[in-house]
Amino acid sequence: MASDMLLYWGSGSPPCWRIQLCLEEKALQGYQQKLLSFEKQEHKSAAVTEINPRGQLPSFRHGDNIINESLGACFYLENQFKAQGTKLMPDGAAEQALVLQRTFEVLTLQQKSGDVIYYNWRIPVEERHNSALKRNTEALAKELLLWEGYLAKIWTVYREVPESGCLLQAAGAASECAGVLASTLEGESTDTGSSQGDINILNVDLANTPQVGFCLL
Repeated sequence: MASDMLLYWGSGSPPCWRIQLCLEEKALQGYQQKLLSFEKQEHKSAAVTEINPRGQLPSFRHGDNIINESLGACFYLENQFKAQGTKLMPDGAAEQALVLQRTFEVLTLQQKSGDVIYYNWRIPVEERHNSALKRNTEALAKELLLWEGYLAKIWTVYREVPESGCLLQAAGAASECAGVLASTLEGESTDTGSSQGDINILNVDLANTPQVGFCLL
């Protein structure tokens, strides 16, 4: 079963983490996996492009079935192994709707976060503009406020019903982090360029920021 699965993954990749976490939750240990180096361009190797023509990670195969999109792979694993491990999709229509909404809505947060966090890496020096970074930062701050509201509701449930579990406790910490980041983006972001052409994106005090919250990014 799990031995028929192959996962190519890269360190530090949230999409790769999604599949890895799902495999663990569904008790599918023992799958074949190989850690590849982005820096060495190993994800562009023939072994990867054979199952993922874009040469991207994660690349996942179960038997003859190939599904490289991380969210799709998670839903595939849940559907194929419903009776095994942790149940990841609730039965109720309202609960399903909420899970699906947040699952795909988080892609917007990921995209807006990337527009800020990776600005200097993606944009050539001669094409960087402080006004563009400011616009991206404001969009991210607005998005984070939405998620702070979502997570605050979860945290309220946890405080009222502590036995609801550690996942809600983690979500409560994430809510606090979202608030810290949103406040930082609104009040402490800067668009001052350095001598190397880099733009200083955020002044975040990581020592005083709940680390769990960074799973949102």
